[in-house]
Amino acid sequence: MNRCRDCNSLWQIGSLGPTNYAVASIRFGYLSVKLLPPEGANSTSRFWYWMIVLGKFARMLRFVASLRCVLVIVGFACLLPQRMIAGDWLIEPTGFEATVQSIDAERELVLSNGLLTRRFLIHPNLATVDFKNQQSGETLLRGIKPEARITIDGKSWDIGGLVGQRNYAFLDPSRLSSLQADPQAFQFVGHAVRDIQERMPWKQIRPHAPDVAWPPRGVELRFDFVMPKTENLDLAVSVHY
Repeated sequence: MNRCRDCNSLWQIGSLGPTNYAVASIRFGYLSVKLLPPEGANSTSRFWYWMIVLGKFARMLRFVASLRCVLVIVGFACLLPQRMIAGDWLIEPTGFEATVQSIDAERELVLSNGLLTRRFLIHPNLATVDFKNQQSGETLLRGIKPEARITIDGKSWDIGGLVGQRNYAFLDPSRLSSLQADPQAFQFVGHAVRDIQERMPWKQIRPHAPDVAWPPRGVELRFDFVMPKTENLDLAVSVHY
């Protein structure tokens, strides 16, 4: 009978006044549970008191866990429309086409396939000034470097590129106009755009890809460079994308 009486009094602990009870508080993040253990309680009462404390604490942990699940579901639901709009080019390739566009009064060229976009500045020398993931909007380029580099008879030359960037931790588009061409590098003289050409004959004898296109569909962007005037060599170099 004592156990039942003590147990019942503990279950009704929230309705009793605080004058004869000490306050115990359990905090978990922003949640707080306050309990009023009886003073002078015997060992049986204290046992059931701590059982109730552990039970309330376990329920609080389950509530927090369920709240985290709800937040994860809500976050995924917020991102789902964006991913659905972006689409998956492996499942539905419609809209993902390779193109070359001339913008800003033909001072810039943009090469894109719907997934990645590469932007070239062609004056005062050709250089890549932006490389962006179109699915996430993330810019992948932090510094401007030559488009290529060649070595002839032990001497190396840069092909294209701009100099004058002070901080390579990030690329500030507002400072592009202050960059200069390297007089010792190959200089840009022109470009050409055409469909991708067949580089070798393919008999397509394997049956696993009967509908594959050959040559593959897309565009080829070619940049032409000439040796800097400081050198007494008549040499031209083309870079293909």
